[in-house]
Amino acid sequence: MLIYNGVIYIKVIRMKVYLLYTDEFGERVIGNLINIKEFCEVCELNCERETCRGNYPSYAANLLGLERLEDDLPSFIENPEDFLPKDIPLGIDVLIVVGIHPDLLSAIPEFADENNIKAIIIPVEDGQWVRLGLEKSITKECKERRIEVAFPRPACSLEPSGQPTIDKFIEYFKIGKPKVRFNLDNDKVISYKVERTAPCGSTFYVCRQVCGKTINELNEKGAEIISKAHHSFPCSASMVVDPVLEDTNLHIAGYLIRAAIFDELEKHSSNFAPKVKTLDEINAEA
Repeated sequence: MLIYNGVIYIKVIRMKVYLLYTDEFGERVIGNLINIKEFCEVCELNCERETCRGNYPSYAANLLGLERLEDDLPSFIENPEDFLPKDIPLGIDVLIVVGIHPDLLSAIPEFADENNIKAIIIPVEDGQWVRLGLEKSITKECKERRIEVAFPRPACSLEPSGQPTIDKFIEYFKIGKPKVRFNLDNDKVISYKVERTAPCGSTFYVCRQVCGKTINELNEKGAEIISKAHHSFPCSASMVVDPVLEDTNLHIAGYLIRAAIFDELEKHSSNFAPKVKTLDEINAEA
């Protein structure tokens, strides 16, 4: 902030992002950030964009570029740097890397260092994308190179962790572990605001399905409503157990959005006491 002749001037700091990806989840992350109307059409004719995604800005100007890397690669790559971009823009704050070959991923810390990139975010929607050993190796190398790095498993578990650039990324783009707000009138949800959306953008749709419901309805079927909406968007996380999580990435993502919504509802109504099915009940219905 600068004060000159009694006038306050505030310098706008615009974060710059670049994306490398193979899996289509990368396109969903960018689609969410750019926020064009065509990105989310799941509600079809019932779309209420003005009160939903209309409250989320477009960050198209913050995207310096994206590149889809080859996916038809041998199991072992001797010189992974040969498959990474040679010329990328200057001034990248955060590099997002989605679902690329493990050998290419191992070369990312050096790639980031050479291009003066401050931070790397590597979402893990599928445990097969990044094994724990590789995650530890990359984390160690990034630390040595003084580059921030995060491996959110799944992507919507990303939250502030004391790394300045990544924490600012979460705050600036309002993206990561879901954070929502509801307005209630007479124990009925009448409006909502997504303060932090899952990177895929599903948080808006899930909240839309909760809006209009009474606390009694949400007590009885809240978990089911949230789960159905989360799957319908759809969630892109894997249904295969991630050894690191000892659960599926899809399940963890579902738990995170449910917890965000339930925690918010509890703040507004002393009558909120949701019924959540046990694992035995779920298995009995299968």
